[in-house]
Amino acid sequence: GGPAALGELTSAVRRVPMARRFHNDAVRAARAVRAHRVVRWFRLAGHAPFPMAFEMDDEVPDALGADAQFDAG
Repeated sequence: GGPAALGELTSAVRRVPMARRFHNDAVRAARAVRAHRVVRWFRLAGHAPFPMAFEMDDEVPDALGADAQFDAG
């Protein structure tokens, strides 16, 4: 239904920034580890590609903001 779907969408939209930050923090940590000489010398990262950060606009749309109301009518 409408209100339930809107609630799920709002919840998902609010989790996106947290997931993006978690990913970018993991990328930052992986890059820091791969920068150590021992990791490079012994090729401990194997042939894995260098991790890439993910940037996007993750602001909550006005229609889904904290004061948004759903009109079922």
